[in-house]
Amino acid sequence: ANKGVDILRLDAPAFLWKRMGTRCQSEPEVHVLLHALRAATRIAAPRRPLEGIRVKRQRRWDYRCGCSTHELSTTRHKRMLAGTARYHCPRCRRALQPACSVAD
Repeated sequence: ANKGVDILRLDAPAFLWKRMGTRCQSEPEVHVLLHALRAATRIAAPRRPLEGIRVKRQRRWDYRCGCSTHELSTTRHKRMLAGTARYHCPRCRRALQPACSVAD
């Protein structure tokens, strides 16, 4: 009888790998680990596809700076609207501004 894992939940997989001097978020090694985990899952449970699992995704909001358009998550967008956070472009260092009105 199979007595393996029924469910494996990773709450913050983007932070699996730590490196000094970085934000420790979405490092290249994280992607390698997640691809390996997905491959192992396909081998261990080929009849239980991960593609059918719904993933909750936040809406993305367009913001502009002097050089580009950036997508901010709903969480960051709400922080901008509340005035509790400001975000800047990593290239031109200008503050991000909403690309359209808040009513859109």
